[in-house]
Amino acid sequence: MNRVPLAVASLVLLFSGLNPTPAQTIDVATVRPHRDQLRYTITLNGALIPYRKATLRARASGYLSQVSCEEGDRVHKGDVVARIAAPELEARKLQAEAQVGVAKALVAEAESDVKVAETRLRLLEADKALLATDLTVAEGDRAIKAKLLARRRLLLPKRAATQEEVEEAEAEVMMADAVILQVQSKLKRLRAEVAAATARIAAAEARVQSAKSRVAAAEADLANAETMIRFTRVIAPFDGVVVMRRSDPGALVEAGETAILDLVDTRRVRLRCYLPEKFAAGVSVKSSVGVRFESLGLERITATVTRLAGTIDKGSHTRWAEVILENPDGAILPGGLAHVDVTLQGSDDALLLPLGVLVRRRGRAHVLVVEDGVVKKKTVRTGLDDGHQVEILDGLSLGDDVILRGQAGLQEGARVVARPVGAK
Repeated sequence: MNRVPLAVASLVLLFSGLNPTPAQTIDVATVRPHRDQLRYTITLNGALIPYRKATLRARASGYLSQVSCEEGDRVHKGDVVARIAAPELEARKLQAEAQVGVAKALVAEAESDVKVAETRLRLLEADKALLATDLTVAEGDRAIKAKLLARRRLLLPKRAATQEEVEEAEAEVMMADAVILQVQSKLKRLRAEVAAATARIAAAEARVQSAKSRVAAAEADLANAETMIRFTRVIAPFDGVVVMRRSDPGALVEAGETAILDLVDTRRVRLRCYLPEKFAAGVSVKSSVGVRFESLGLERITATVTRLAGTIDKGSHTRWAEVILENPDGAILPGGLAHVDVTLQGSDDALLLPLGVLVRRRGRAHVLVVEDGVVKKKTVRTGLDDGHQVEILDGLSLGDDVILRGQAGLQEGARVVARPVGAK
């Protein structure tokens, strides 16, 4: 018996069993997308920081004479927590008060001069009015006498008037002219006196304005001195707790520079956590979160997100979220840590697939599906995932048979037999 043909035949059969021909098909496990609720909760560490904090600094230069609180003391808004001794400010205030008094005296003197000048002007105006009346009367009398003179001169040639009567009328006219000249002279003098009185009033009023300007400047200096004296008292700007004393009595302090103490408001506490970039869109203002505190034995409370960063931090690729916690009894201690349970926004009707079906290449995700027994590649757009399932936003429908395992060994166009598993 010839054994060589038999051996060759055996090898052919062996290799043909290991390498299926293109006409052969492969069984693949498939799953179909299904709709369900998708929620994903992550736990982040959050920093507890005071709602408000302030470093109280000296607003006046001098020596620190008193600090009325210690670290850990609770103070109220408006409390005087420190005092600064500044004798030069008191001296400046006294000087400003004296300047105000002098300036006001000058105002009173100038206003008195105005009143005297105005009284004198009124008298002169009255005399001027009387003289104007006298001038009118004198001019009227002269006109009458001038007419009488003219009449007698006409009658003289007719011997109806004598020369003596004409001369007498001429004398009367001359006397009337003298009276008019006298009244006009007095009126001219009065007008000059009125002008002088008016000038004196203007000068006195100018002195009043100048003195009032001095009063305003002196009062401004006084107000500034009083303000600076008020600055020698360091006032608590809000209710809070003293966390650090930075200066002690006797220290030389400089306005705007020397820190005296640090104050924090603990009636409310800010809790800030940082969301990884891939979860940043899953949280919004008013989202509900769970908070647990190390200092309270991990007691859990429910809170609401109040603020979100408007951008992603390019260094850490995170977005901060902030929660305001009411803390009336001071049980929550700023400076500590809290655990924040964040339930990411999802969907009550998400199209879901097992996370393992995705193949990601060059920033894109795709899956392999079976259509009419042939492998096809479909690009998909994904949403949130919970570590087990992923949300499919676009690219698939409910009836698609998606290959669950073995995608790496398959090529698009290969013939396969779909074996559904775990379908819903």
